[in-house]
Amino acid sequence: MNTQKFVSDFIAEFTSHPECYEDVVDLLDCTLDDIVSYNTIEENKKIIFEYSGGVSIAMTLHEEHLGSMDELYSNVELMYQRLAFVSLFVKLYPIVDAAISDHCTFAIFAHSFKVELLSNDDYYEGDMSMLIGEIISTNSQDVNKQIISDYYVDYGMVQNLSAMIVQQLAFIALFSILNREVGPSVVR
Repeated sequence: MNTQKFVSDFIAEFTSHPECYEDVVDLLDCTLDDIVSYNTIEENKKIIFEYSGGVSIAMTLHEEHLGSMDELYSNVELMYQRLAFVSLFVKLYPIVDAAISDHCTFAIFAHSFKVELLSNDDYYEGDMSMLIGEIISTNSQDVNKQIISDYYVDYGMVQNLSAMIVQQLAFIALFSILNREVGPSVVR
């Protein structure tokens, strides 16, 4: 299972239908339960080793987070499902939680951006690039580098670039992500 793809797809599903999901933990619980329930024992063993490091570690995680395993020993298939589940959940929940936090922070920024753009229509005239240019020009070089690394390319690639190039790349990064989030519908 590709962790990065799973987290990305999970965040997209959770955030695109907020009216359907009350809690990220419940959705993650159901999603992971479905995954391990449809897996074979061998697929679940692979998950256990990949995500927790082995059966004994997964058993410890199960006892720590979900309680005793005594009733699971009689059903090998169910035991491996529960061990794969706890291995996935313990590994993925912190990643999902951080990603949702990051997404929500950007969503708040995107919403504020849209409000600013639309509430000053006579000044910006729906021109996103004008507002983005103002934001980028008032940011420090470090903030612009962080924007580039968060939404465009790796931070190491922008270390030795001039301030002008950093501003242009930050502009491109913000424009592309805001165009997706805010949408061209606000632009006239």
